[in-house]
Amino acid sequence: MRYAYAVPAFTSIDDLSAAEMLDLADMFEGWAQSDQVDPVRVARLHGFADGFRSLVDVVGTDYVPPEASPDAPVSLMKFLAGQMR
Repeated sequence: MRYAYAVPAFTSIDDLSAAEMLDLADMFEGWAQSDQVDPVRVARLHGFADGFRSLVDVVGTDYVPPEASPDAPVSLMKFLAGQMR
């Protein structure tokens, strides 16, 4: 099940930098450590983390996305990454 959720979201490269993707991967792994998370959700969270890390392996650790227009909506992942910093 972990590998099923490890498919990286390629649309993330449109608005997330490599550093933000790695931060989100760490966050998902941290959430998976909670005693309140059931085993299925733990596998999903680890899969999400694996997916972000594999995407960083492809784009490189110095990757920065193209500049978004000021009126463009902010994705949930971009919002979470911004709240972490």
